[in-house]
Formats: sequence, C-alpha cells, structure tokens
Amino acid sequence: MLPPAPLGFLLLLALMFALSYAVGSAAGPVPSNMSGTSTEGTSPDGCGEVRDVGGMG
Repeated sequence: MLPPAPLGFLLLLALMFALSYAVGSAAGPVPSNMSGTSTEGTSPDGCGEVRDVGGMG
C-alpha cells in the first residue's frame, strides 16, 4: 500500500485528468479556422504578412 501523500497525489492527478477530459469533451471539436494548421497566413490577423510593431524589442 502506498503512503497517504503519494496516494493523494495520484488521486488528485487522476481527478484533474478526468475533469479536463470532461471539459474538453463538453466543448467539442475545434473549428477548422481556429486549429492553427492553415498555411495561408502566419500573422495573427490572417493577412499573411508579419508587420513590424515599433518599440517591441
């Protein structure tokens, strides 16, 4: 039998996994325009070009 601390940790880990799985299942699949696999554009606004933002480094 495991000591209480590792057993509690494993129980918490299993609970967190089950909870995250349930939330992901309830949310459903990711829409195709949000999946991030498109090669058409690389900028966040989807225009295909990365613009220089002044003062960012």
